[in-house]
Amino acid sequence: QIKSNDTIKFFPVNSKRSRIISEGNSTSTVTHIIPFKVLTNGVIKLPEINTQYFDPANGKLIKTTLATTSVFALSVFWQAFILIAVIIATVYLFKILFKTGQRIHYSKQQRKLALNLLQTNPKITEIRAALKLLAKAEYWTENMSLTQWSKSWSNKYKTDVTFNPLINNISQACYSEGDIYKEDLSGIVNEIINIIEKRNKTYSNTNKPLFNL
Repeated sequence: QIKSNDTIKFFPVNSKRSRIISEGNSTSTVTHIIPFKVLTNGVIKLPEINTQYFDPANGKLIKTTLATTSVFALSVFWQAFILIAVIIATVYLFKILFKTGQRIHYSKQQRKLALNLLQTNPKITEIRAALKLLAKAEYWTENMSLTQWSKSWSNKYKTDVTFNPLINNISQACYSEGDIYKEDLSGIVNEIINIIEKRNKTYSNTNKPLFNL
């Protein structure tokens, strides 16, 4: 009987004996099953097992020590706690991935709508509406001014030095009775379209000019 301690409780050993007799030979085997219960959590080192057997070859009783391994044990409480934690983490991760997918899909939809407006010889009002759609696609403030939009867009997509002046022209045209020249519109619109097509991989760049002047 192995002595129990604060970490492991051992139960009575269950031994099974068998004997095989063949012509001129006899073999006996004893199998010991040692039930135990772990009383604490963590890695538990099982004690070494001292045993002995009779060696008929030299007629002696041989004593030997069997090395054991360590076991990792968790109580039912901690098993349930870890299972619940894994389930909660999985659900939370799924929600994050789902919301991320929704945001990506929404952004693509807004860029698609903006692209449709910009690719049909747009007027100033249509360009302004397209810029609002692009702001929504980036999750910026919808009612931001064109100056704010230009600054945010330039910071994110690193536009050239002609971008902001063109946006300023559009901003002035929105509040004037006259109209802006198509030559001025084509530069800004084509640049925005190119950025959208690079940003949204679902649209290929046709390399076609926006205006036929």
